[in-house]
Amino acid sequence: MGSAPITAPDIAEARRKVVETDFFALCHLMLCQLSYSGEDNIKDARARITTRLPNLPTPPDAVDGKWKLAWGPEITDDNSNLMFAAEFVTKAGERPVYSTIVIRGTDVESSPAGILKQIFEDFHASEQTAFPENNTLGAKISAGTDGGLQGLLKMQDGGRNITQYANDFAGANPDAPIVVTGHSLGGCQSTVMAMHLSLNVKPAPPAPPPPIVPVTFAAPSAGNQAFANLYEQKFPASRRWFNNIDLVPMAFAQLQQMEQLWEQCGRPMPGLFQKIIQFYREEVLGIQGIDYVQPATHPKQLDGECQPPNAPLLIGTEINDVNAFILNAFGAVAQKFASVPFLHPRTPDLVNWFKELLFQHLIYTGYWDAVHDYSQEVGKFGWPFPLKPIGQGI
Repeated sequence: MGSAPITAPDIAEARRKVVETDFFALCHLMLCQLSYSGEDNIKDARARITTRLPNLPTPPDAVDGKWKLAWGPEITDDNSNLMFAAEFVTKAGERPVYSTIVIRGTDVESSPAGILKQIFEDFHASEQTAFPENNTLGAKISAGTDGGLQGLLKMQDGGRNITQYANDFAGANPDAPIVVTGHSLGGCQSTVMAMHLSLNVKPAPPAPPPPIVPVTFAAPSAGNQAFANLYEQKFPASRRWFNNIDLVPMAFAQLQQMEQLWEQCGRPMPGLFQKIIQFYREEVLGIQGIDYVQPATHPKQLDGECQPPNAPLLIGTEINDVNAFILNAFGAVAQKFASVPFLHPRTPDLVNWFKELLFQHLIYTGYWDAVHDYSQEVGKFGWPFPLKPIGQGI
């Protein structure tokens, strides 16, 4: 029995849901998880994303559609970012409903020390640059985020960069939204990529500029108050999903709040790391007058849950990774505030604190159930697949 014909109003209603509701929220989170495929092997990443994307579940009560790879995946030379574009198309005739540009942040195998390395080293929060370039509003973003964006804009697939792809898509599909999404630093990059596209996607008349919808998960703040103000004006439909006890979205707008994190879980911040955060807040950002602010448009706060007692312990290599990160990244500060024995890799409070970090930040443990439950509540539909397929991939 063939599929029922898809009418224009069906597509128009699905597009409205993309812009105005959270109906497709779990789809966007799945795409973020898919971006971590292959990790440090671009050939493997391309194969996995190409194979798995068309088989991703789609929500019922929407257009009878499927996902189709439209651009990429491409990866920067230093493996700091991966990006691809997926189009949600009708099964009958493959008519595009909307496009999603997916950005993966730095991937260091999702170890707890690796996550903090991304924040403190790759983010370069101690230096800001004007963005958009030459703006008169004083809008600035971190130097690391700006560098990451430039790397993304240099990527090409079939001779087209992502800006050219977005222009082509908008010209061929008037009124079709373009979602820009990512998890962690990929979410941070999504905010600046969305801003770039809003200024540079100008399809030939009579096609209008497309609705651009940033949807971020667990993203650190990208820039200062002026940037946040501009972002809110440009993207009234943006969504910012964050677990309220995830450390990463608190960087670098809520460093003081970070210092009290997980006390309710019985895992207060170790004294050493608290001193490091205070030093960074007061001596690095404070003296230079650098501020970071999260945009206030449509914040989607999820209620985080403390890690269960039977969660897996960190293995020896991960514990050593934690210790190496502390010594290499904060050696001088650590020596100033704490004795060397406190840096022993098996210090229980330090190890357990990093363990909580990993649990709260990852998609399957910190975000999957919460976004699913939120989507169930606001979307009134049921998803036809199990939650948390941990270890099975997507």
